[in-house]
Amino acid sequence: MRRRAAVAVAAATVLAVAAAVLVRLDAVFTYDVETQPVTFTSGENTLSGTLALPPGDGPFALVAFIHGDGPTTADHDGGYPPLWEALARAGHASLSWDKPGVGASTGAWERQTMAERADEVVAALDAVSGHPRLDPERLGLISFSQGGWPLPLVAAQVDVDLAVAVSPAISWRRQGRYDLDTSLAAQGATPVEVAVAHRYSDAERELMARGAPYREYLALAEQRLPAELERFDAFDPITRDRWRFASLNTWADATASLANLRATPVLLQLGGHDVHVDVRETERVYRRELSPACLEVARYPGADHSMLRADLADHPALLWVRSLWQPRDVFADGVLADIEAFARDHSCDPGG
Repeated sequence: MRRRAAVAVAAATVLAVAAAVLVRLDAVFTYDVETQPVTFTSGENTLSGTLALPPGDGPFALVAFIHGDGPTTADHDGGYPPLWEALARAGHASLSWDKPGVGASTGAWERQTMAERADEVVAALDAVSGHPRLDPERLGLISFSQGGWPLPLVAAQVDVDLAVAVSPAISWRRQGRYDLDTSLAAQGATPVEVAVAHRYSDAERELMARGAPYREYLALAEQRLPAELERFDAFDPITRDRWRFASLNTWADATASLANLRATPVLLQLGGHDVHVDVRETERVYRRELSPACLEVARYPGADHSMLRADLADHPALLWVRSLWQPRDVFADGVLADIEAFARDHSCDPGG
């Protein structure tokens, strides 16, 4: 009898804990936005996306998300909703979509130039321009890393009310070299190994610059890789699609196109632990090309390239657990609050 009672108590305890966990998870993953599916076309691609609206009737300003590198989904596998919520608190809707060839979208994102990605953003904005809860006169952009190249190209085609640039690079080629150098340093490369790596990287870059076919790259990567570089993962062969993508965009440079944002309020967010982008160069060029009255630079000493807490990003298992339990708290201190504050109160007087 006592055993049955003990089992019953244990079962009740398990159910109570499970119920508490479910309540907690519901609170964690319930964001104060209303999501609606969106479908639009850009070129030959049909893109599937999400419109995240604040509570109420609106009309709301709209911010389009421009993804960074990789096969990104509309919600960035759960990473975007905290940003959607922060923007919603400031009265802004968010628009994001699966990259071409990802999720429900057709096409292939690794076959796009940065200009084609900009055209895709414009097509997305056009697709929702008649939505009854959106204000077509108030359009904003938020870009992440690689998205910093199409960002000012969109601004050349659309009147942009605000722009948030998260960890953008300036030059594709200089960014690639910086990324290589930080990777080599992290793996303890010697000065001799760094010199050999630069010479080999220059050979790769020369092939990209002239649009060499993949077979030439493979001949370099598989037959002529110096023995000194075999231990470095930066020189693992890339796929044919990745080679095409890098070759298409090897000359991408945001310097000239940043002029399109000169009269636009811009929030530039930079992480103190960014090993992919030279944030000092980015800040220097943004300050030179944009109006001081319109540019706000926010630096986060504890942030990595993705604006995540660097202390968590260095421990993937811990980051994964925290992202499940406290997804809003994986961002570095101030990142979400600064986006919300900027969206709520931004101004620009380039002549002031």
